This record gives sequence, C-alpha cells and structure tokens, in this order.
Amino acid sequence: KTQQAVEAAERAAVEAAAIKKAVEELTARRAVEEEAALKAANEASVSRKQAEEASAKRAQEEEAARLAALEVTNSQRLLQQATSQRMEQERAASKVAEELSALQKAAGAATLKRTQEEISI
Repeated sequence: KTQQAVEAAERAAVEAAAIKKAVEELTARRAVEEEAALKAANEASVSRKQAEEASAKRAQEEEAARLAALEVTNSQRLLQQATSQRMEQERAASKVAEELSALQKAAGAATLKRTQEEISI
C-alpha cells in the first residue's frame, strides 16, 4: 500500500507539474495576447487620430476653397460694377462733349451774327 501511495503521489506530482507548466504557458500566452491587443489598440488610436487630423485638414482646405470662391465672386462683382461705372462715365462725358460742341456752335453762330450786324452797321 505504501508503494501504491508513493506511486500515486509521484503521479500526482507529475500531474501537478504538468498542470503548473500548462498554467504558466497559458499565462505567458495570455500576456502575449494582451500585449498584442494593447499594441493593436494603440495602433487603432493612432490611426483614428491620423484620420481625425486628415479630416480636419480636409475641412480647412474646403473652407479655404470656399473663401477663395467667394473672393473670386466678389472680385467679379466689383469688376462688373467698375465696368458699369466707367461706361456710365463715358456716356456722361460723351453727352458733355456733345453739349459743349452745341454751345461752341451756338457761340460761333452768335459771334458770326454779331459780326455781320457790326459790319452792316
């Protein structure tokens, strides 16, 4: 019986050692898996941050493009206004030139008439 007890104890010790080894292997594997999971989470966080930064940059670029388009539209409007004003000024100058020409003709005619009257006197 003692021999059987010793053998049973030895088997139990071998089984306990095997169990201990299995637990250590599982613990080590779990640590590796946790480290890999942590690394993956960090990489995902970095990727998410990069995506957020890219999105913010894209939004800034879109806003800059929108503002540039507004600037072009405003410049076109101002150019159109300036062109309209210049055309109006040219029309006004032409009208003044016509009136001046008419006044010069009238003054010339009046001078001619006065000269003729003076000559006939």
